[in-house]
Order: sequence, then C-alpha cells, then structure tokens
Amino acid sequence: MKNYFFKRYGFLFLILFYLASAGISFSQEMQALIAYSNGTIIKLTEDNRKSIFGDENLQQKDLFTAYGVTFNISYQDVNTGFNDPTLGSQRKAVLQNALHYVASVLNTPGGRVDINVSSVYLAGQYLANAGPIVVWYLPLTPGINNGCVSQHLLNGSVDPNGPGYPDMQLTVNWNYNYYLGTGDPGPMQFDLLSVLIHEFTHGIGFLSSIAYNDSVCGGGSRPNGTGWTGSQPDIYSAMDTFLVTGNNNYFINSSFYYIGQNSYFVGGDNGVYCAGPQATSVWGTRPRIYAPSTFACGSSISHWNSLGGVMDPSIAPGVKKTRIFTF
Repeated sequence: MKNYFFKRYGFLFLILFYLASAGISFSQEMQALIAYSNGTIIKLTEDNRKSIFGDENLQQKDLFTAYGVTFNISYQDVNTGFNDPTLGSQRKAVLQNALHYVASVLNTPGGRVDINVSSVYLAGQYLANAGPIVVWYLPLTPGINNGCVSQHLLNGSVDPNGPGYPDMQLTVNWNYNYYLGTGDPGPMQFDLLSVLIHEFTHGIGFLSSIAYNDSVCGGGSRPNGTGWTGSQPDIYSAMDTFLVTGNNNYFINSSFYYIGQNSYFVGGDNGVYCAGPQATSVWGTRPRIYAPSTFACGSSISHWNSLGGVMDPSIAPGVKKTRIFTF
C-alpha cells in the first residue's frame, strides 16, 4: 500500500521535495514576489505589502491541523466573502475541507502553511486566483524554487520568508454562484471545493514559472523562457524541469538555462508533456500538458491537458473535480 501511494502521488512528492537540498543563506538580500495562478507576477516590497495582504489588525485568523500540517489562515474579509454574516461559516468549512484533502495527499506531518485570503466581486473573470510567495536571495543561485508553501511544508519550524509575509495568497471571486456542500453542484453552480483544491495545488508548486509574453500575461518584462527573476540562468519551478515536447525537446536544461523555442509554448513541437518519472509511471506514458495553439495566460503549460482531474485548466458549472488523480 505504501508503494502504491507513492507511485500514485509521486509527481507531487517530487515537486515538493525537490527543495529539500536547496541551501539558503539568510545573510543574503531577500527578494520576493507573488506568482498568481492567472499568470500575474507581482514583486513584493514594504510599500505594497499592506495593499496586497491587508491590514493585519483587521484580519480574522483561523488555526487548524490536518494530517500533521498546521494551517494558519488570515482572512482579509470584513463582513463579506469568508466572513459573510450568512454564508461565511459554510465557505470556511469548504476551505478547510480542501486543505484537509491536500494535506492527506502530501503527507508531510510537521509542516506549516501561512495563507492569506481575500475576496473580490468581478464579473466575467477568474473563479479564484492563488499562488505561492516566492523568495530568493542575491546574489542569485540558479536552481529549483517552488515557493514558500513547499519550503514551509518541508520544515514547519523555519518560516522561509519571515513573519511579515504569508506563504501563499488566495483570492476568491464571489461574483459566481458556488455550491458549498459535499455532494454534486447544481447545473448552474460552480463547485467551491473543486476550485479551492485546484488553487491550493498551484500554491504547492503545480505551476510553471517560465515567462512567455510577460508584458501581457505577467505584467512585467521578463524575456521569454526566463524563470521567476527574468535572468539566465534562473530559478524555476520543479514542474518546468519536466516540461518536454512531443519531439523530446526540453524547455530547461540541467544548468537552469532555457533551451526551448517560442513555438513550444503553443504546442508547436508536437505538443507538451510531463516527463516526471512518477507521473509517467502513474499514467503509463508521459501525461500531456495543456498547450493550446493560442497561448492562454495562467493556463498554458501549468495544467494537465484535460485528463479529468482537479488540475485540468478549467471547470464548468455543474461539474465536480476534487481529486488530484481520477483513479
């Protein structure tokens, strides 16, 4: 049973534990950003911290433990969202259920995750938007960096970005009709549990850091193919090191240089696949990565190619996808 569990969930373990050997010197100068799942990258500074994370004096906090992982949640909402006088308690219960499931899959007792939660009401935009805070130190050491959620899960006693920052930011768009139960959503409802598990999985490192059309997608100026910092060589997510085209051409080499082509991002070299050994073992072949012919900011190369699990690029009303794998 233990071997089956690792085989089944090994790809997530491989992403998570890629960070175990990464050495960090806290005497170096720290840099930080938020890598949102919609593709937006925001550099964090003392000047914008409060506008992003809210006033700590007004936040309501929850602390709970699931499968040995401690979740420290700070809610920015005031009489809305997760603190809505009518629906707030139900919404929080769904959030805790999502974290409970993710913790059961990861099985990292002793870990800790600090999550900052906010709400918006935006017509015609994302259901939810989340991502890890990513920190690095100057001078830059190229390598793998999945963000602070992964690092804090691996070592709950060491806060990778200090007490002033959470490990991830989650924003839920309440402009949609969400199902808050544990059964099946109605035909016009989005399943909140599915949405939250999806976003938390991005937070632990299931996302690409590779820049493409960054001025449009990320709101920055990183050259195509660079990682979190926009340099070469760079720091990349573990997922990036597994990205390979159908013609067996990788995006990133072992020295953390980008060696790909622009056409790879839109499936132009016979599609994009995940070459992670555990993922390949689970599916019996390299699972396909979402890479449509028109690049979709935040979706392309950061999701499975509609394999039926929670990390597909989209979810429709009336649909429930609450499992990392479908088998």
